[in-house]
Amino acid sequence: MQNRRPGKTLGIALILLGLFFFVGNLVGHWNILTFSVAGIGLLVLSLQSARRRFAVPGAVALAIASFLALHEANLLGTRSDTWLLILLAIAFLSAYVLRQRWTSLYPLSLAAILLFAAVNTVLDFGTSLGGREMIGSLSQWWPALIILLGGLLLVGARARLSTSILLGPALLLVVGITAVLAFDTATQGASWAMFQHGTIMRREVTTDTLDASRATLISVINDTGSVRLYPSDSPQVQIQVVKQVWAPDDTQAQRIFDNVSFRMDRLADRIEIRPDRREAPPIFAFGSSPTLDVEVAVPAGLAVQVTSGAGRIKIDGATRDVTVATRSGKVELTNIGGNVRANLISGDFRAQNVGGEVMATTVSGSIEIVKAAGLREVSTTSGRVIVDSVLRQPASIRTISGDVRLFVSPDSSFRLDYASTSGDVRDELPLTAETRDRHRFLGTYNRGDNVLTVRTVSGDLRVMRSGS
Repeated sequence: MQNRRPGKTLGIALILLGLFFFVGNLVGHWNILTFSVAGIGLLVLSLQSARRRFAVPGAVALAIASFLALHEANLLGTRSDTWLLILLAIAFLSAYVLRQRWTSLYPLSLAAILLFAAVNTVLDFGTSLGGREMIGSLSQWWPALIILLGGLLLVGARARLSTSILLGPALLLVVGITAVLAFDTATQGASWAMFQHGTIMRREVTTDTLDASRATLISVINDTGSVRLYPSDSPQVQIQVVKQVWAPDDTQAQRIFDNVSFRMDRLADRIEIRPDRREAPPIFAFGSSPTLDVEVAVPAGLAVQVTSGAGRIKIDGATRDVTVATRSGKVELTNIGGNVRANLISGDFRAQNVGGEVMATTVSGSIEIVKAAGLREVSTTSGRVIVDSVLRQPASIRTISGDVRLFVSPDSSFRLDYASTSGDVRDELPLTAETRDRHRFLGTYNRGDNVLTVRTVSGDLRVMRSGS
């Protein structure tokens, strides 16, 4: 009977469990932690397997963890996509070495494709090949693929590799490089919507005005596209809508184009701006929804309410309260006279120069608040929180996976109550500490008028002077 060696399995399980908590204490971010532990665990299991079958998923998981850690530390700059491809290529190269199956060349082919894609993000081969026009000339240059495949087989022959071993990886390499070039050239100068919906585009700009006298609230609803609000000296609300449609052909583009418009209505003391569709778009039908980018000039004295499905929201100069809700998109608020309330599912939130209190919640995204008169409640599941304001009122900051940075002005006054499961606290202020350990801190700044509560699961807290 085969000896299953239960002690060996238990030992591996204990090592993985210890690594899970150890990496969690060092990293402090559960998304990074998950991929790190999964990668390490799979590589350990691979070393125990004769065929090293877990080497590829283990190396890929560690590559993703490395990318997330570098991205979280803001070390990737504007080339995060390039670095992700490079790290994945390194993962497949590492898996090829760990597997020690030198005649199985598929990991090398995948690594070469990823490296080619990474180089393409920098050198942009699609532009030099003529953009989308190149796709139409495939009938002229496709024999080059046969030449490339023949060259790879010759290289394999010189390395004494049989055709049966080399043919599959060589075909994969040729098809992969072709796919990268085809995708790049087909999407030159195109947005994701164009790639998804088609290459025929129609664009129309419409404007409208409405008297805003005796109105107290303006509501903007846009389920697909961006929303921008800016101040106006005019007593009228002015709206501009840029409608863009992508479709496979002119007939379908016109049908989609005619199906939707924007309307502006006066409802008692409320002005409502929203899309008006003749018929609902069919579910899962590509090309059925246009992009609607809305710009609104808002007179002084109106509260603002914006509801968005997917798109960037930018509001500047609103003199009253602002309420924002979006499923996906970045929100930027500047020079707001009243209170701010924001609810995001996926997207970053930033508010600067707010005359009232700020309440902001996002599931996946960072929150940054600069120069707000008051901070009431801030929470995010996955994302960093940065606050640079006067802190005097009772406030709450909560994160699951994300660090908290407080830039405190000299005229702030609060009692800090920080607790975390695996995060640390670091303060650079003259805080009077009452309780301090690795994951818990209680102390006061100046008079300690009100309580500032900070709770994290795996996020660190850093308290600094404003301007540092």
